[in-house]
Amino acid sequence: MNINFQTNAWTLVYFYIVGVVSFILGAFTVLLIVLRGNYKDARFTSFILLYQLCSACTVLQYTLFTQPISLFPILGGYCNGFPAKYLDIWLHYLLGFLLSSIILQIGSLVFCFIIKHQSIGFILKHNVISDHIYNVGFIFLAFTIIFSYFCFNKIGMNREEQLNFIRSKYSNYIVQFSDLSNFVVYDFNNWFYVLIVYLIFVFGVCGFLYIFTTIDMLKMVQALKKTVSATSFQRYRSAVRSLIAQLAASVMLLLPLIGFLFLSFGRFENAQAKTEYH
Repeated sequence: MNINFQTNAWTLVYFYIVGVVSFILGAFTVLLIVLRGNYKDARFTSFILLYQLCSACTVLQYTLFTQPISLFPILGGYCNGFPAKYLDIWLHYLLGFLLSSIILQIGSLVFCFIIKHQSIGFILKHNVISDHIYNVGFIFLAFTIIFSYFCFNKIGMNREEQLNFIRSKYSNYIVQFSDLSNFVVYDFNNWFYVLIVYLIFVFGVCGFLYIFTTIDMLKMVQALKKTVSATSFQRYRSAVRSLIAQLAASVMLLLPLIGFLFLSFGRFENAQAKTEYH
């Protein structure tokens, strides 16, 4: 098992380019929503604004503030972001904030789908839900953010515990890890499994809501042709397409992280066995 502890220059360039470009695009999108948003539908405008702010914050945290460098196949890494290098903020805390931001981003987009679904459904008197459902959703989202951060915090080990863990399982790399000022290494403890199972459940619920509302909205949009004007019909159809595009973009951003976790699950014991064999 070979682990690369060197940071490639192109990786840092990539982080800065993506971070700056994303910040400019995010700021432009937020400004556009503030100035041109449909305030007649204040609930939808508020959540789409929250989603865009969360998206911008997530990308900024990842590309400029954290800049995590994976130490695959170990479930861990170090970072080059200025909060860790110059403010001495532990990478584990930065990743916890990043996780919370991602959950809030996904939750905000779910509410955008539901609200837009309800605005179309209200016109057609189809699948209209009570405001109590929104309140339950708010509570569930808040609980998910707090509980996920709590579980993630329990997964972390302090520096001494991490070095002891590395000595026991990756003793060949103890010198390299000792030279790193800010790094994290995770073990598959009980809290890790609790977090993974809970997030799978949460993302499953979100996935169901995405699929259900999207399919139902596409059907209702076709029915709107007979109910609203051509201009209103185009506005509703464009809004649905925009939401689907934003969902696709969010999924593409999360795929690398999900893939890394699945690979880590699959290789953890095998990698350790190979290390001991050699």
